[in-house]
Amino acid sequence: MHIIGGQFKKQKLQSPKGEQTRPTKNILRETFYNICMPYIEGAIFVDLFAGSGAMGLEALSRGAKHSYFIEAHRNAYIAIEKNIQHLKVKKSATLIKGDVFQKLKCIDSRCDIIFADPPYAKENQASYAVRLLEFLNRHSLLKEGGRLYIEIGSDENIDLSSYSSFEFIKKRLIGSSALVEMKQLAN
Repeated sequence: MHIIGGQFKKQKLQSPKGEQTRPTKNILRETFYNICMPYIEGAIFVDLFAGSGAMGLEALSRGAKHSYFIEAHRNAYIAIEKNIQHLKVKKSATLIKGDVFQKLKCIDSRCDIIFADPPYAKENQASYAVRLLEFLNRHSLLKEGGRLYIEIGSDENIDLSSYSSFEFIKKRLIGSSALVEMKQLAN
């Protein structure tokens, strides 16, 4: 795994050991960055269920001001820590260990972009997305106009009817995954 674009292009990243995490596919990362490039420069970026940290590190590589990484699994946390050290971005990276829904409260600034790649588990990814939307509805973490991107299974959907603070932008199908883009409305 490596950084796809920006100042750290082609820099190798360490992947977490074990089966707890799976890296975001390159094609999904490329699609994501093609979509959100207009919002990256100077952005506060949040990488949830961060795995190797590739999404947040790629954001820094492409001009984000700061990236937050939240990861619960020990091996993934260690991999992110090593990747931050390798790229020498410690001043512009905040790594938080623990459950996403408990640790989101630790982020002390309003964000421009949140990317979430929930784990495949007993619950489907869309159920994690609903929990995230509920949290973001209660806590004003995203700036007005900020973007929320959630990776889910291509056969899953997210019902936004209960979340008037978000505008659905688009669902993009990428193999067996889908990338759902939403925009934060006035808080």
